Amino acid sequence: MLIVNQSFWPDVVATAQQADDLARFLVRRGDEVTVIASRSLYGKKGSRLAPVDSNEGVKIHRVSQNLFDKRGIGTRAIDYLRFNLACMLKALLLPRQDVVICLTTPPFIALTGVLLRLLKGTRFVYWTMDLYPDLPVEAGFIRRNGPLHKVLGAIDVLCLSRADTVVTLGRCMYRRILAKGIAPERVTTIHPWADPTEIFELPARRFEPPVDALGKLRTSTTAPYAQNRFRKEWDIGDRFVIQYSGNFGLGHDADTVCRAMLSTKDDDEIRWVIVGDGIMVPKVVRFVQEHHISNVIIRPYQPRERLNELIALGDVHLVLMVPAFEGVILPSKLFGILAAGRPVIFVGPQESEISHVIQESSCGFVVPNGNSTALLCGIRELRENPTLALALGHRGRKALETRYSMQNACESWYGLLHKEHSPTVSTPNTEAPVNKVSRVRVLDRNESIPAISRALPTHVLTFDIEDWFHIIAIPGLNDDKSWQGFPSIVERYTDLILQELSNRNATATFFVLGWIAQRYPNLVRAIGNEGHEIASHSFWHRPIYSLSPDDFRRDTIDSLKAIEDAIGVRVTGYRAPSFSIVPGTEWAFDVLAESGIQWDSSLFPGERAHGGYPCTPGPHMITSPSGYRLAELPMSTLRIGKRAVGFSGGGYLRLLPKQVIQYGINQGAANGHGTVIYLHPRDFATDCPYAPMPLHRAFRCYWGLDSTLPKFRWLLEDFRFVTCSEALKPLLQTMNTSKER
Repeated sequence: MLIVNQSFWPDVVATAQQADDLARFLVRRGDEVTVIASRSLYGKKGSRLAPVDSNEGVKIHRVSQNLFDKRGIGTRAIDYLRFNLACMLKALLLPRQDVVICLTTPPFIALTGVLLRLLKGTRFVYWTMDLYPDLPVEAGFIRRNGPLHKVLGAIDVLCLSRADTVVTLGRCMYRRILAKGIAPERVTTIHPWADPTEIFELPARRFEPPVDALGKLRTSTTAPYAQNRFRKEWDIGDRFVIQYSGNFGLGHDADTVCRAMLSTKDDDEIRWVIVGDGIMVPKVVRFVQEHHISNVIIRPYQPRERLNELIALGDVHLVLMVPAFEGVILPSKLFGILAAGRPVIFVGPQESEISHVIQESSCGFVVPNGNSTALLCGIRELRENPTLALALGHRGRKALETRYSMQNACESWYGLLHKEHSPTVSTPNTEAPVNKVSRVRVLDRNESIPAISRALPTHVLTFDIEDWFHIIAIPGLNDDKSWQGFPSIVERYTDLILQELSNRNATATFFVLGWIAQRYPNLVRAIGNEGHEIASHSFWHRPIYSLSPDDFRRDTIDSLKAIEDAIGVRVTGYRAPSFSIVPGTEWAFDVLAESGIQWDSSLFPGERAHGGYPCTPGPHMITSPSGYRLAELPMSTLRIGKRAVGFSGGGYLRLLPKQVIQYGINQGAANGHGTVIYLHPRDFATDCPYAPMPLHRAFRCYWGLDSTLPKFRWLLEDFRFVTCSEALKPLLQTMNTSKER
């Protein structure tokens, strides 16, 4: 076997480690393995390794030496060309090999494989770690469809078409290769990997055994967390660490991370740790210096023998990708993170291989590019919920051991190279859902939107009409394509609600999901026929912070159309899924106003899962960033010291004793405000289907279902309720008068 790549042991970049793992595995299985690599370490000008070397039986020939570092594109191209030519010459001088495996550093090193196949009959396996010229095109270095792109594209297709086998890293890359015209039977997928014997699953620092919901912690691990030497060497102490390790190139989303760093620059209880190198590192360094951010630590690559200790340093690890690079690169650092049992947050495109792995393994969160607020919310959730962080990390470790271990991947490689069996190919449904940030907590207490406080004359009763499977951020329920296959409870329990309201001659506001209105128009008409108010609850029930303004506009318009088609009446009210208008998403009010919405009930003036916004309690006017005015009816909260806590709906109503709910209602009345009650059909469903989820979520979603109906009847007996529009009538009249003037 001959392996060709610019980086190899003792280098520590990802391609060097993967190639080294495979080479040593093949030697242990009885193969003779030779490697051609560079005399320089990755990106290090002036480094000089021995021309001939060996490592655990692997013969290493090193050729060429970098004259420049990685900062300049032109100078890097010169080093690449020099290595390519020297590598071809060395390969031709070596004895004939049975198989040559060419990686993709530098670009088109696979020409060596084409040459050996043509001149010596060597079987050529092309291991596409990155795709060229796709990468420089997406990075903006080469003009798409320009002369250079066409020339390099022809070389790329030549290498791919002449290879006996092309090995891709994941589904997105597999699709890109097929799109180049390569026959599917000559393309296969073998994931990157990590070695579970090299990277141990270390216990979480803040984990407390009394709250262990898993009961499956690995206790036979190495030194405890507090003894991590990097924490002492880098003066981190016991602070919470958000870590990024490895190459930091143009394909990695630095902007979102930098904005998140800036938002937390005054938080001395955290440390952002970046370990590695790449073209984006100087940009991050400049940003940190210009904004005087003191809680960021940037260090070069660390020796591989300290890899386990390095990965264990992070409380949460980041994996980054720019959307244009989907299928062009695959950050293999993810698999080391899984091995260490640490949760991961991926900032990148939702349909990428990394997103699919995270979703399938339930080992972390996916955050859209550019959404630094969602990134911070995910970090805060893991920081404040060590049990969740532990569960995510443990599931990641299990996925590594069963699917992504070095042993499994190298066995697949061995079978491919020896033609004993087909490699393990992972090509499940490419439309798999993506796990979003599971919980949002407001970090920045920005000033609330200008408001005019108004006393609530009476209490308000509202219902969010969605089905049981519309719960946010539960793996397996995020894929809207699977919803139609689930048993539905929404019609049955909405009918129950309507009957209870009719028995007591009560009226309410029903916030209907567009998806529900489209499938059950008769149900929406039945609500309207009973004289209740109908408003929008979005179409897909996706958190606002996870959407772009354009996506939110489409979702809102689709929702309004579906509801209005069902009832033939214009809809003017809105409530965000899970009250997910949070600081930084005030643009949503612009979209609502432009869509014809006059009043809103999306703000929750306290901290809660998925939402929360610091605003004036009780009805008030809000002014959007573009100057639109809407009437706002926020949720009711109970003041406990300086904290505002929910008490009046959904899980709160089920989980809290009646006396607490009564106390909250009385407290609001004493402050001149009525109470806004909100419920869902699933809150009444004692036979609600069960979806696997973390225990703390299951407790909130399923506990106390049999108590909802008695408490609901008590509320109807003891209090008078009106609709949202009735409660907001003075404000809406003021708005209309202003428009007329």
